[in-house]
Amino acid sequence: MGERSRTPTVVTRARSLGRTPLGVFWSLRRRYPQWWRASSPSEADPRPWPAGFDPARGIFGHNEVVIPRPPAEVFRALTDPSGWGQFYGTGGTITVVENPGPGGTLGLGSVFRWRPFASKHVSEVTRFEQDRALGWTAKGKGSWVYHRWFLEPVPEGTRVITEEIQTGWAVALAKPLMKKALPAAHQAWLEGLKAHLTGAPLP
Repeated sequence: MGERSRTPTVVTRARSLGRTPLGVFWSLRRRYPQWWRASSPSEADPRPWPAGFDPARGIFGHNEVVIPRPPAEVFRALTDPSGWGQFYGTGGTITVVENPGPGGTLGLGSVFRWRPFASKHVSEVTRFEQDRALGWTAKGKGSWVYHRWFLEPVPEGTRVITEEIQTGWAVALAKPLMKKALPAAHQAWLEGLKAHLTGAPLP
């Protein structure tokens, strides 16, 4: 990929759902009771995961939505973290610290720091298929995570699938709450993305 750029770019401060993990859990449970449920590994998309990640192990979340916009428009929003603060509430300040794309966007090899669920993580984009798929790792204290997105054209626009697997000792301790909080947070992310792109009210 050539020499990496190491000029930090602070791109946004997301709408906060809480300043601590417990605060985020409480906000999600209170605001989105309809999405507070655990995902089943049987819901996982059949496409393979990176080595070390299995939906049947750790905490797994599967969510999807259809957005009445073309895949290129959805992909552009997902790879531009300067706009995440308009529709994603658990990321905190997002800082691209290595290999940013044009204008601070995400590309293959981009490294960014953020605070999903009010917990410090460093992520690296390891999958980048223009207008089709996106994936990144996330490393935090006691957690190792993989998050992936698939965009599929459908007659109504774009079917967006997002999935995540969390592993590690900190994840195991939080499992009773996180197994339901993760799908709730990601459905709120998807519904917020849909609202952002269509001009509808945020959920």
